[in-house]
Amino acid sequence: MQLQFVFAVNKNSTFNHFFMTIQEVQQAMVTSLAAYSDALVTELQQLLTQLHFDFDVGCGSKDVYGLFFEYDLDSFKILCYPFDREANSIANAKHLLSQTKDKELFPQDIEANFYATLEKARVDDDTIEQVSNELFTYQITIFEKWFAEAWCNAKKQANMTSMKGFLAFYGNIWYYDLDQQEYIREDEIVG
Repeated sequence: MQLQFVFAVNKNSTFNHFFMTIQEVQQAMVTSLAAYSDALVTELQQLLTQLHFDFDVGCGSKDVYGLFFEYDLDSFKILCYPFDREANSIANAKHLLSQTKDKELFPQDIEANFYATLEKARVDDDTIEQVSNELFTYQITIFEKWFAEAWCNAKKQANMTSMKGFLAFYGNIWYYDLDQQEYIREDEIVG
């Protein structure tokens, strides 16, 4: 099962100056994530149905209200840990997609080749920085949409519609509600 998602490019963005090149970079990012889609859905489904965590003393699978997923902004490595109705973590975190241990979800050569193209074209530093920021925003957006789609598919396959799921990068107080597909503050996550 290949997950599909569509992302619209802002026609007023700096990307327009490099539209074909940036489209290729964006497609490479989407393709890179798609290569891990089946594995992510399978792993999420197993987490939902088995809840194999190293729980804190006095806590167990019966106490799980939902799952927090946090990712690193550089490598996009994902940690998962269960939480209770008060949004307290109740177990040690688990790494997802452990087969990517020595790989990144977005290989660095994708961006490196793109920036080399910009430098060869003698694009000024301010424009490169602006394009870099927009590309990073795009990367986060497609990652979140990809993860949310995998989450919804895994929940459906596991028949676990009541389980809550939230995604954020490390240290952020804003979480992406994977079911509602909207951002909420960490303190709003309570049963």
